[in-house]
Amino acid sequence: MRSRNKQLKEVDYGFATEKARQFIRDYGIDWLPVDPFEIAEKMGLEVKTIERLSEETGIDRFRLIKSVIDSEDGLAIYDPDTNEYKIVINEQVEPYGRIRWTMMHEIGHIVLGHLNDFRQTSITRRNLNDEEYDALEQEAHIFAGEVLAPKYILYRIG
Repeated sequence: MRSRNKQLKEVDYGFATEKARQFIRDYGIDWLPVDPFEIAEKMGLEVKTIERLSEETGIDRFRLIKSVIDSEDGLAIYDPDTNEYKIVINEQVEPYGRIRWTMMHEIGHIVLGHLNDFRQTSITRRNLNDEEYDALEQEAHIFAGEVLAPKYILYRIG
């Protein structure tokens, strides 16, 4: 695995695509539609909705989204104390395909090593400069797109 503890200034399309293809092989993804929730379960990832997190913390949804999660959609979190990853997802965004995309995008941050390479517990605008944030987000987009619509499966089904 490469180490990128330095500033990332450019999107590594090849790296993101290859990691997605390896992920597809590792998890035996050969069907459509791909279910990111099923994959998260296979990975042993804890997935919490914003509603559940709000109930557990006593912080209202709006404040969680704007101040804590810093996203309308979701967030991947790394807990260095337990060495575990978790995903928080906004279960109320529409359409449902956006939730599926967000789940795979957040899985992408984990698989691509973004939380480890950049020594972050989460990928937010608050803890990265604009160039780093944009590059990491683009890599997670590439990963999500390749896993949710694998080119070789689409080719095989015509």
